[in-house]
Amino acid sequence: IVVRHGAQLVAAYRDRRGHDLNTRVSLVEAGRARLRPMLTSVCAMVAALLPLGLAGGSSAGIHRSLAIELGGGLIAAAVGTLYVVPAVHALVEDAALVLGARFRARLARGKRGIGLLPGTDDHGVVRS
Repeated sequence: IVVRHGAQLVAAYRDRRGHDLNTRVSLVEAGRARLRPMLTSVCAMVAALLPLGLAGGSSAGIHRSLAIELGGGLIAAAVGTLYVVPAVHALVEDAALVLGARFRARLARGKRGIGLLPGTDDHGVVRS
């Protein structure tokens, strides 16, 4: 469920980015747009796990620990989706921009053929 929310968050970011908004503004707006649906889903799942965690009986300890682990995992994954996914996406996008600019600058300097190997003379003959 959290992977789906992460994918929808990135899709919302790309949609806002397509409208010529700033990268950071697009990330913040996408996070705001996806906050309520994500919280609704996570709260519904945690509420569905409450009876399992509060159940009594011979296997209550196993059920309680399972409910706590699943609920905690959902909450941690939701927080990670809201904070980590946009941050990593921004870092990767910035790195792609920097590397793309370096690549374009190298191409702008002109196409260079295969250079001579180090340790060779002007004709490519290896010195001994």
